[in-house]
Amino acid sequence: MKAGLFLATVLIGWSVQASAQDFTGPSVGVQAGWNNTDVRLPEGSNGSLNVDQSTDAFVAGAFLAYDYQVAPRIVVGAQAEFNVAASDAFRVDGPESAMTVDPRYTIDLTARAGYLVSPETLLYVRGG
Repeated sequence: MKAGLFLATVLIGWSVQASAQDFTGPSVGVQAGWNNTDVRLPEGSNGSLNVDQSTDAFVAGAFLAYDYQVAPRIVVGAQAEFNVAASDAFRVDGPESAMTVDPRYTIDLTARAGYLVSPETLLYVRGG
């Protein structure tokens, strides 16, 4: 009991100095997730296919990014991603035509801008 009380007193009295995060520089990483592909194409007057298809797939990829802190609280950056999906192809057959959709991979290029709400926390928006 005395050892537990001593340890609790030490931990309560122990402070760790917060260090500011440097948001300028490159970053690389891997990512994984789930993707849903919806294709909707109404039948045209010329007899084209009527498509209303949805498919889900596991997606994995990698990204490369660079951020630059342009002001004490403002960060801008760019990111490039390459993702590969598994088992997301589908085929639609009609009386006179057929269509296959197979989004095997995606390449994303995005820009972002952020605001440092604290030295360790960056809130940002991203689009591309």
